[in-house]
Amino acid sequence: MTSNLFARAMINIRNSKDYLEVLKKEKISPLMKSVLTQYENKLNWIVNDFQCRLSPETSALLKAEMFNTDSSLQIENINVELMDTTKEQREIIETFILELKKGKIQVA
Repeated sequence: MTSNLFARAMINIRNSKDYLEVLKKEKISPLMKSVLTQYENKLNWIVNDFQCRLSPETSALLKAEMFNTDSSLQIENINVELMDTTKEQREIIETFILELKKGKIQVA
């Protein structure tokens, strides 16, 4: 579970960096671009510092998950879609996921 939490934290940091990169392409002031670059640098520092403190095996595992763009973006897209649902819809989705993970629901 702990490595899963580390992976999620790193994925969220990486996604944050992606958002900052997109923001920098928008029509914003040079000063704001500079600030966003500083934020990106701080996020890079967090990721690098964090990885230096892990065992090589754990670091490799997290990198594989963290840089799996398809997987992390898919999860992010699901989260975005969930924001537009009602509480009842989210409860149904949560139940579905839990049942799916338990093997009680089969997907073709």
